[in-house]
Amino acid sequence: MDEIQPLLDDLNGNLYSNVGGFYDKFFAAKPWSPEADRIVQTLSTNGSGEGEGVEFPTPRSRRSFLDWVSSIQSDLPSGIQSAFGTSYAIDLPAILLASGTTEDSESDGVDDYQSRMWADDAQVIGEVSNAEEEAYQASLLRLFGYAREVFRAQPDRRFLHGFQITLRPFLAELWVFDRFGLYCDEPLDLENHGQRQRFVTALAGYTLMSDSELGLNIFVQQDRLLAARYVRIREYDASRRAEKAKLYLQEPAIASPEGILARGRPTCYRARGSRSGRDASDVVVKFAWRLATARPEKKLLEIVTDRRVWGVSHLLVVQELERTASMHEGLRIGPPRSLAFQTLAAGGGGFNTHSAGVDINDEGHAPLNDWVLDCVVVSPYGRPLQQFGTAIELLLALRDVVKAHHSLYFDGKILHRDISMDNIIIPDGDGENTPKGMLINLHVALDLESEVVDPNRQVGTQPFMAIGLLEGKPHTYRHDLESLFYVLLWAVVCRGSDIPPQDSRLREWIRPGAGFGELARIKEADMSEHEFALITAEMPSGEFEAVKTLTDELRCILFRPSDGGISTGMNTEAPDTLYGDMACAFDDAITALDMS
Repeated sequence: MDEIQPLLDDLNGNLYSNVGGFYDKFFAAKPWSPEADRIVQTLSTNGSGEGEGVEFPTPRSRRSFLDWVSSIQSDLPSGIQSAFGTSYAIDLPAILLASGTTEDSESDGVDDYQSRMWADDAQVIGEVSNAEEEAYQASLLRLFGYAREVFRAQPDRRFLHGFQITLRPFLAELWVFDRFGLYCDEPLDLENHGQRQRFVTALAGYTLMSDSELGLNIFVQQDRLLAARYVRIREYDASRRAEKAKLYLQEPAIASPEGILARGRPTCYRARGSRSGRDASDVVVKFAWRLATARPEKKLLEIVTDRRVWGVSHLLVVQELERTASMHEGLRIGPPRSLAFQTLAAGGGGFNTHSAGVDINDEGHAPLNDWVLDCVVVSPYGRPLQQFGTAIELLLALRDVVKAHHSLYFDGKILHRDISMDNIIIPDGDGENTPKGMLINLHVALDLESEVVDPNRQVGTQPFMAIGLLEGKPHTYRHDLESLFYVLLWAVVCRGSDIPPQDSRLREWIRPGAGFGELARIKEADMSEHEFALITAEMPSGEFEAVKTLTDELRCILFRPSDGGISTGMNTEAPDTLYGDMACAFDDAITALDMS
């Protein structure tokens, strides 16, 4: 757990404890409840259901409790799809429910999951801590870290179950993690036999839940014969014939959220409508969450097609899969909380109320937005920009993105507003009119014919946001072109990595906790002649010498340096002039590379 502070920064304000209706929603009155009750009865004193219920081992220790979890495998029904495994390692979940059984393992269940890619198969994660020996919060943070690993390994997952047990005091918390928050039930006092029964019922329930109840994306199905996953899309095939077709997903995902929370980032897969056949074209299947009240990306993608925009991905089909309103139905969720560094006490949680910036309704609850999960299929497939192979491939891609943005702005009457590394691809194909680089993801784009820029809303990806945007100015086409300039710098300095090297000046552009105003001052200073030379000095030599010359020229085109200062405002000339100057600068650098 080397990333404690970033994990806290990511999750605080999205933690919800003592959620009402939690147990009833996930564990009560289910089709499998009679079988869960039978398991609990079997585990009760003397196996007869008589006495005072399930007894945990004594003396109470982490090892004895994990041994008890391993021992209950024999009392689980035959034919279940999941099995418990346990681990004493500090860097693995103490208790893991994994899909399927490990027939090739030397032990029962998944007891040997330490040697496996555990997060790939995890269905439920559990952590056990002795509060006398370690802080409750440290153990809870480990649980959150494990949840993050599961979402990274299974990025199209809808939600994940988990639980946390402390031995002193003897308490259990049941958790659910989804792309918008982390939720837990009121702590269960395991000294109380009634609450102990509820916890063991939950353990049994985990092994009996359906894929949907476990949080899997059931829209994605498994072709066991081909050992591949697919989605079935209505009215789609590569030639637009109206039929129901399978799109096979190629693993791993080509893009997905970094952590548990979606943060506006979709999960994308390369996919093909046929597992074989040279005429089958590759597409992108994207699982994306959007606000229910927001304009769907589908509408802008339809405009792109209707207005024949060049260099922007095209929509094939979109299907709505789920809403958070139904996922959270029956839950009474209060205001968000932040993790507090204090020992867990009986009857309470290790949280402090954190209401800053949260609207509390009349009942004292923080209203949660309703989000919609869409499956969007777009064409064509392309490699992420950071996977460029040579300097000339990078420059060809970004030159065509300048042209694509021009077409989107003038032909489509759309302003993209999020030019970033994640939103540019290098498509397959080498046709004469095939773009070498394309724009994707119009989820925050603006239809200039029907929408207006909200001056109070700043959108974009932080390291690539223009200085004027960071200062709160309305979004313009020039800001998008400035963002493209930052993408070029980032791509060359980072060379395939998501973040700059440790000693790079670009690290300041993602400084944790820095506000927009501070980031604007940092970036404006970096665009001065002296500071900018330090950034270009980080670029590799050889074929990238021409790129250094290009970045100097683009800096002059965009910022018009004079008397030691720069201008970050709108250019006085017509928009076509700025687009043309940037495209010509790219062409000159490409020609220089061709001749070298």
